[in-house]
This record gives sequence, structure tokens and C-alpha cells, in this order.
Amino acid sequence: MNRNIIEGTGRDIGGAIKAATGDLIEDRELQAEGNSDRVAGRTQKAAGHLEESIEQFAGPVLDFVRRQPLLAAGIAGLAGFLLFRGGRNG
Repeated sequence: MNRNIIEGTGRDIGGAIKAATGDLIEDRELQAEGNSDRVAGRTQKAAGHLEESIEQFAGPVLDFVRRQPLLAAGIAGLAGFLLFRGGRNG
């Protein structure tokens, strides 16, 4: 689990507590701050999950490139050629 997920979870929980406290004491400003903290926390948490997903995908790709640099360059060149050629015909 990465830092953004942990911090985002804490911010979300803290925001929920702050919003509930604002509800309890009827302080609309505190409610708004809490809700804002919750949104920020959830956004940070989602960014953390996205980072983990990218790392899980990129890790094996980078390992392949390190082990087979010429083959990886050839695949990239072929893909670029096909994309370029496909764009010219279409």
C-alpha cells in the first residue's frame, strides 16, 4: 500500500469526523470543511490506487525491456511503423 492511499484514508476519516461534529453542533462551516476533506481524501486515495495499478503494469514491462532491449526496441519500432502507416492510409 502506498503513501497516498494511507494519507487519503486518514484524511477521509478525519473529514467524516469533522463533518459529523459540524452536524452535531450545527456549524455549517465545519460541516463544509469536513466534506471538503473527505473529497480530498478520497481523491488522494484514488490517485494512490492508480499509482499502484501503473506500477503493477509497468514493472513487468520494464523487466522485459531490461532483459531484451533489442527485441523491445524492435517491437516499439514495428508498433510505431504500423501506427504511422495506419494513420496515412486512413
